[in-house]
Amino acid sequence: MALVVKIKSGIHAISIRKVLIIAFSIRIAWYLFILFTNPGGFWLYDSNGYWNLAYNLKEYGIFSQTSDTYQEPLLPDYFRTPLYPFLIYPTLWVDMSGSTVPLINIVFDCLTCWLIYKTVYLIVKNENYAKAGSLVYAIHIPAVLFSSFVLTETVFAFLILLFVYLFFKCNLSPGWKNGLLCGFAGGLCVMCKPLGFVLIFPAIIFLLVRHKLTVKALSTVCIMVLAFYAVQFPWMQRNKNTFGRYFNSVLGEHLILGYHAAHVYAKANHVNYFDAKEMLINECFQGIDYDPYKHPYEYAKRAEQKAYEVLWNNKFIFLREHSKECIKFFLQPMKMYTTHQLGKHAYTKFVTWCLVALQVCISFVLLSTIAFALYRYLRRQLKLHWFTWFLLVLMLLFAQFNTMPYTDARMRLPVDPLLIVLFVLVSFALAPAKNTYNQQLKLLFTKRSA
Repeated sequence: MALVVKIKSGIHAISIRKVLIIAFSIRIAWYLFILFTNPGGFWLYDSNGYWNLAYNLKEYGIFSQTSDTYQEPLLPDYFRTPLYPFLIYPTLWVDMSGSTVPLINIVFDCLTCWLIYKTVYLIVKNENYAKAGSLVYAIHIPAVLFSSFVLTETVFAFLILLFVYLFFKCNLSPGWKNGLLCGFAGGLCVMCKPLGFVLIFPAIIFLLVRHKLTVKALSTVCIMVLAFYAVQFPWMQRNKNTFGRYFNSVLGEHLILGYHAAHVYAKANHVNYFDAKEMLINECFQGIDYDPYKHPYEYAKRAEQKAYEVLWNNKFIFLREHSKECIKFFLQPMKMYTTHQLGKHAYTKFVTWCLVALQVCISFVLLSTIAFALYRYLRRQLKLHWFTWFLLVLMLLFAQFNTMPYTDARMRLPVDPLLIVLFVLVSFALAPAKNTYNQQLKLLFTKRSA
């Protein structure tokens, strides 16, 4: 009890400004450590693609991942959406090595820390719980590590949480302004990573159900959807002008074939995964009478059809393997990425295991608290508000879009802020009613009578 009192008094004493300073200091210290000990640790395979997009925009005015600048003309890209390359584009005028790109990520990660505070406070009206959530994210190891990678995950995490925050405001006060802002944020999510498209559908359903199909709710939804697609339309028009079809990206179709279908086919036919992947791709190329590089949409739909055919024919294997990947989505620590960033040094193994152990401890506290709250709910001892269920639905939706068989902590990183917000909300619900920090309990979480 004394320890709990000390923790509460400590959180009460610290300001959100100090929490943000802690978050920034940890991230900038890690960035400088990698910069001077292993600069190659900023880069993964996907990093090169984003860098090439920004570089080719600067040098040639073409959105292309092609790294061979002697190839003429450069192939326009149809996999990536443009937001992150546009964000890192200004850094090319300062530094062509790419070492300044993580500084952009660090700024967005600190904004995520602040937005966790705003989101929690919006719901529970309790500053101590809001600061606690921000503090957890400030020391969250995966967030710290990925803020120093040249990758979209950090920015994507911020945009997802921004969408959720604006969506909660939209539900508390429906109207054209909140609907417009929420839809705009959702559109930016898609422009950062195509996977952001999953956000809009549960948002529409929750908003309409909670407000019982009122005229104001319907108008808010319409404005939200229009803003959501209005943000994407210029990019879709670019693809129409370039490839003859309206679309955002065809990356998803290729991932379904090259990861899910190939893995399931390999398991079903007892062959090597890479052999299965090559065979399926070759089958898709056979019999087409067009250039798939000039008609990526048509080829992507062909690949998607082939993938669904394989998954349907081996549905039980798919369900088994997919369930495993969903569990990995929530439990896998970030060991491989830690080792990669640290590089080949004598201390790498020791530091990696220390950071992995800290990750596991934090994840255990977060997930076990949420699991306990769900257990209490099933025992009819606790009522969870719709805010909680919306966050759960979003996280489960993102878990479905894993990259079987290579699901890891990177896939979970964009929803880690949601996980922390959910942890704080259920902690608020589970706290004893006599706790002075729970004066707002009746607003959202009320205990059921025994």
